[in-house]
Amino acid sequence: MVRNNMIIKKLIVPLLFITFLSCLEEKEPAPYLYKIELNPMRKQLGLRIIDTMFYSSGRYDYKSMSTFDKVNKVYGSSYMKLKHKYRRSKSESAFFEKFIKLDKKTGKPQFEEDRHRSGLYKYGFNEGGNILESLSFRYVFEDYRSYDFKSKDSILVSKGWYYIYEYPIVTTEVTSNRPEKDKNGYWERKTEQLNEKQADSILYSWDLKRLNY
Repeated sequence: MVRNNMIIKKLIVPLLFITFLSCLEEKEPAPYLYKIELNPMRKQLGLRIIDTMFYSSGRYDYKSMSTFDKVNKVYGSSYMKLKHKYRRSKSESAFFEKFIKLDKKTGKPQFEEDRHRSGLYKYGFNEGGNILESLSFRYVFEDYRSYDFKSKDSILVSKGWYYIYEYPIVTTEVTSNRPEKDKNGYWERKTEQLNEKQADSILYSWDLKRLNY
């Protein structure tokens, strides 16, 4: 009997560990290829390729990141950042992130963008965080509809390239207890759509390259 009790005790720990793992957030791969498998297409379009310099959120690396949340039954979009040893200070110009937007219901990629920053940033009072001067090269794979918060309506986003320039601007439309002389220190985000020539010119002025091949 004592021997049997010892065996049972030895089995309890691994069983508890397995139960713990099963309670973690379950994820599985999206049904569409969009990681390193799409690198040939990225080269044809002019997007940066995904290589070993990248990692993605959680325990997933650049090859095996999963995106389907079984609990909420939705596909999450992918933020792929550079590994720590390849990163630069936020005050330096750099490529810093690749973003892949997936359709929440189907997991199909809607667009992919490469994000660069100049090194300029200001604290956004309303956003509660830093606003970077940044430039995104976005390619939309096919037409899709998106909700527009300004018009409060669904808008059509067409297939093709988009060049999105964001930067901080001073705002005085803030009520606070700060001294009057300090109120011009508030910043908000300004977003502009550029053409390719304008975007390439800005990236060149930051001494950055658009591609990594």
